[in-house]
Amino acid sequence: MGGKYLIDFSIRADGSSSFGADRKWGYFPSVGGAWRVKQEDFLKNSSTVSDLKIRASYGVTGNQNGLGSFAALGLWNSGSSYQGNPGIAPQQLANPDLQWERTNQLNAGADIAFFGDRLGIELNVYRKYTSNGLLSLSLPATTGFASYRSNTAEISNKGFELAIRSVNFQNSAFSWITTFNVARNVNKIEKLENPLEYGSRSLILLQQGHPLYSFWVYKQLYVDPQTGNTVYEDVSKDGKITVADRQIDGSIWPKFFGGLTNTVTYKGFDVNAFLAFSYGNKVYNHNKFFGEGGGARDAARVIFASNNARWQKPGDITDVPRPDGVNVNNYRDGGSRWLEDGSFVRLRNLTIGYTIPVRHISSLRIYATGSNLFTITKYTGLDPESSASSAQNEQGIDLGTPPQPRSFQLGVNLTF
Repeated sequence: MGGKYLIDFSIRADGSSSFGADRKWGYFPSVGGAWRVKQEDFLKNSSTVSDLKIRASYGVTGNQNGLGSFAALGLWNSGSSYQGNPGIAPQQLANPDLQWERTNQLNAGADIAFFGDRLGIELNVYRKYTSNGLLSLSLPATTGFASYRSNTAEISNKGFELAIRSVNFQNSAFSWITTFNVARNVNKIEKLENPLEYGSRSLILLQQGHPLYSFWVYKQLYVDPQTGNTVYEDVSKDGKITVADRQIDGSIWPKFFGGLTNTVTYKGFDVNAFLAFSYGNKVYNHNKFFGEGGGARDAARVIFASNNARWQKPGDITDVPRPDGVNVNNYRDGGSRWLEDGSFVRLRNLTIGYTIPVRHISSLRIYATGSNLFTITKYTGLDPESSASSAQNEQGIDLGTPPQPRSFQLGVNLTF
């Protein structure tokens, strides 16, 4: 068809010893197609639209990350002595139904360019649905096991990605090119029989109907101007603040995120600047929980200057309660006061270079690069991108995490 219509299809089969005897094999097909609309007669001679392609794809992938080689088997371990006699003991519960985690993904998109490719737009929309999600479920200690692996979750992701590239100006001496991209992902746990708690003070909750990595907190309403005590939302309406009053309040997922890159060249000079941004995500500032504890923590803790904003006398309006080493309610573990907006704009990278014309050498370029030169954010911690743990289900908690370093580099590129 002259390259106007493209289609491809594939299928793969993967086997793994991690799964049950009848579940070892997974079959994962994919299909994709594209239509080069620009090659149609009604667009072929257009001087405005220089390219247009529409594409779509559907595929299934499998996942076994985090599993041991024999995760579905009941395992025993040696070294369990009893009254001086050598012995063995159960190490792992069997789950013969353990199987591949499967993700179905549908993509659709378009690539369009105008004015001889001076303006290009790429749009992608997608929907991913994960079934048989692999999770480690806790067990009562009386069983003799702490947890076992199971296919117990279903999770959906849907969103879009938009990229725009513009050649703003270009001639033999000067050029200026801008690239902008923005994306949004909506995550939701579609199926999970029982909520799962993760992270310090169980700050992260996985619960059906909410996003992964949601924050589970006591929502602080205000500090009583007369008493200086913290007032939390009494969700259960029983007149007491208990674990039943904890609620989901935001997650690590931004509403939008992306970046902006500008590249400028003038004769031998070149400048490249990359700005990254994120909007709408939450970060739990656990450093502030300890440093703004008002005496409710142990005496060895750091004291933050924000304690100066504490309630001190009747009539004071503040969100920092009175210091009280006894009334830990004012500084309750998991209070929403330390849950902050993690939105930011960051100059991720700036590079300035100059190419020196030298005889008998193909290219000689000197350059200077700076990384993380500045960050604009309302987050009061050291870095809005901090996470104290690399564990998959414990993201978004900032506790003693070093910020991303600001760095500088000088270099020379020499090509003969």
